[in-house]
Amino acid sequence: GGGAGERDESFQKGDTVVYTRGDGSKTEALVVSVDHSLKPPSYVIKVDGRERETERSRLQSPEEAVLAMESDAGAGSAWARGGLGGAAGAGSDVWAAAMGGGGRR
Repeated sequence: GGGAGERDESFQKGDTVVYTRGDGSKTEALVVSVDHSLKPPSYVIKVDGRERETERSRLQSPEEAVLAMESDAGAGSAWARGGLGGAAGAGSDVWAAAMGGGGRR
């Protein structure tokens, strides 16, 4: 938590980021270099063992990615946390099944 500074617009060399591939899947990547002479800056990241150039819009901090995944999962994860009143029963059963049915003891 806490008040994040203005600098989290951009990543620095050595930062771990989450890269969104062309097909929409996400993967962890490492920032190798940043070219601030371009607007917006251009990033070279190391992903799957290879370096590639990308732009800021394709990158997220791990925290941003987790938040985005939670909102994508939407109702399902809210149900799993008991967040949506009456639907909790059905939702958490579905969620448990999706997670491999670990809910049964």
